[in-house]
Amino acid sequence: MVDNETLTKEQIKLITQLRLERVERTTRGQGIELKFTDAVLDRLADVSYVPEFGARELKRKIQTEIETPLAREILSGSIPAGDLVRVDFDKSNGKVTFVKHKFEWGYWYFWCGARFVLDNVK
Repeated sequence: MVDNETLTKEQIKLITQLRLERVERTTRGQGIELKFTDAVLDRLADVSYVPEFGARELKRKIQTEIETPLAREILSGSIPAGDLVRVDFDKSNGKVTFVKHKFEWGYWYFWCGARFVLDNVK
């Protein structure tokens, strides 16, 4: 018999962070920089935390709450290449929001010749 330990909420949060980094890498390849707020990270970890199922629900939640709506925004042209997008969770309506910013040096800094990093966007 295999004794599987259940994941803790903190472990689910770390897994959530890793999966969101994968989404960031994917969109970066399309010229779009994402910044996930702590609110969206907490939201996904909370709704995905089912101790007996581990992180299985997390993948579905990221697809339904982040990837699918983001893909629709990109395909519609609302979020073109070159945009910086802050992904947040609006508690008042219970939805993930995408707030975009155009490339401006006030928001971006070049880091090590490799990528742009968000700064001063709240």
